[in-house]
Amino acid sequence: MKGYLKALVGFLILFSTPVFSGEVTDKEYNPIYGALIVTYYHDGAYSEVNCTAFNKQGKPIGGGHARPEGGGVARVHIKIPAKYADTELKVSCK
Repeated sequence: MKGYLKALVGFLILFSTPVFSGEVTDKEYNPIYGALIVTYYHDGAYSEVNCTAFNKQGKPIGGGHARPEGGGVARVHIKIPAKYADTELKVSCK
């Protein structure tokens, strides 16, 4: 039984990715809303999260804000121009 438990713990450590406080954990584009939806995690007491999306030249192209839900996770909707829908955008949140 101990060997099985050690193997399970080792497997979980090996294949899990840590999430750090203050990190953008996911980005997805929703064509219905024309928005980039950013998932941001922060374990502190935040009343509001503000995010800005930047194009490849580093210029801001959109921003949004949201209040964190339970567990310190906020889902921020950022309206962006349609031409950026299929591009990798840099997102900064605070």
